[in-house]
Amino acid sequence: LQDDSAAYGAALSEYDVANRGVVIMVEKCYDTLAIMLGTLFASGYYVPVDPSVPPVRLAHIVATLGSPLLVADEEALRGLQLEDACKIVSLEELHSQRAGIQQRDAVEPASLSTDPAYVLFTSGSTGAPKGVAVSHGAIISFIDEFVSEFGFERSDRFANQAPFDFDVSVKDIFGSLAVGATLVIVPRRLFMQPKALVEFLDEQRVTVMVWAVAALCMVNTFRAITSDSLTTVRKVLFSGEVMPLAHLKSLLASLPDAEFVNLYGPTEITCNCLYHRVDRAKDGAAELPLGKAFGHCEVLAIDEEGRRIVEPGQKGEIIVRGPSLALGYIGNREATEKAFAPNPLNSLYGERVYRTGDSAMLTRCAQRQSDQVPRAPNRTGRDRQGVRRVLRRRQVPMRLRFQKEPAMRVLRRNGLRERASRSGGIIASRFHEADAHRESAEHAAEQEREGGPCDAPGIARRTGEAREG
Repeated sequence: LQDDSAAYGAALSEYDVANRGVVIMVEKCYDTLAIMLGTLFASGYYVPVDPSVPPVRLAHIVATLGSPLLVADEEALRGLQLEDACKIVSLEELHSQRAGIQQRDAVEPASLSTDPAYVLFTSGSTGAPKGVAVSHGAIISFIDEFVSEFGFERSDRFANQAPFDFDVSVKDIFGSLAVGATLVIVPRRLFMQPKALVEFLDEQRVTVMVWAVAALCMVNTFRAITSDSLTTVRKVLFSGEVMPLAHLKSLLASLPDAEFVNLYGPTEITCNCLYHRVDRAKDGAAELPLGKAFGHCEVLAIDEEGRRIVEPGQKGEIIVRGPSLALGYIGNREATEKAFAPNPLNSLYGERVYRTGDSAMLTRCAQRQSDQVPRAPNRTGRDRQGVRRVLRRRQVPMRLRFQKEPAMRVLRRNGLRERASRSGGIIASRFHEADAHRESAEHAAEQEREGGPCDAPGIARRTGEAREG
């Protein structure tokens, strides 16, 4: 995947995409992912778009981005009339250009941690679609905490359910890259065949499912999970909407050995800011709590006057602060200034918070020692409270934490260096050659013993064959 992405990056650099958007209107597959990461190699930002997008929405996206490059297969290009709005290149042409590039270091990323890595457009259900621009640094901040909190490992196999134009897929893509795990791209057609879908997941020996609630409910509705299926799954993380209790109980019974986690967070704060580990002995009688904050951010509630809510029973708006906030809405300064507003609780220096628009009520419950979150060395003493403040839509336990922004650093995992200092780009990283060769040899030997594939590191292709990454 590293080599393929770099090659696509070299091909894309010929179109001068540095600091520009690359609209990728291709069905979800291995090459789509390689082009997305290749865009980062070329110092641009990728904008995944569903190939079936209505022409009006596509025209709005292109106009909002200014002068993007649009990549689509020849079938999707038929009938498009965007020649005057952007440069268009077919997937087939780009693939041909990529095939002629052999040198791994053909392109050097030049992105900073504050540069956008991707732009995802909202549905537009409350108005015109807005493009949420997320930086390299924001991704690193969230993913570092995400993989650490849930203990993902190189041996894990992520089943990618979400389309690439939904931020649920960000956790699959960068979570698996961060730990060197396998990402299995689940074909879209299988979601019309629940039993075939579960059989596919079994064949791929998936261990992690970071899925939308609707997808899990669909599988459960058709009773596709049997007592002897999905036995390798060890973690199920869900988000997007409230999980119906009936479905949760059924899923817990179907997967007795898996850990279930409820996630909350809008796209504008980079995936998630709150999480709740489902307690099989207690959860199920009432709506699931949103949970406590991830360590890289702080989640608060304020009233209509912008004052922090500190007393139980008070209602207010959820706001989020921290390094994973998006850059804003691309090409929409007015909406950006409204949603990414100055912190009303900080009058000493300029600081942005994201105003979610979600209401919450602060309540108080007894603090148990087992509920304590291990203290990090860079966390202040303010979370040493004998009484835990909790936030919920109805009753949402959540620790209100104060944490310094993580120092930018060089991370090395499985031979992959994430340069978060100068380049800032998650994919601006380079393999440490010695480790890469050693681990490739070890991995190939392991795969040969198991009788599985042992080709280059990467992501499961559209046919389903797994490529370890």
